[in-house]
Amino acid sequence: ESCFPAKNPQKINYQFQASNSVDFNIHYHHGKKVSYPIKRNHIKSSNGIFKPKSGQFYCMMWKNNNKESVKLTFSAKLN
Repeated sequence: ESCFPAKNPQKINYQFQASNSVDFNIHYHHGKKVSYPIKRNHIKSSNGIFKPKSGQFYCMMWKNNNKESVKLTFSAKLN
């Protein structure tokens, strides 16, 4: 998990590559509720531009559902 504060009109350019499939999301918390602006399951890579609609503390998270280890590389740039 990698977290950062962001707000509109900022943009987050992100990309990642995994050696096996993972579940990926970008989420934020408000109280006990969790919102997922981006949520993708069973993927090995992704890239894109995320545009926050409001000022929040956002987190990019990956979940390994495999029995073996997964090597993951990622980058994220806030503009």
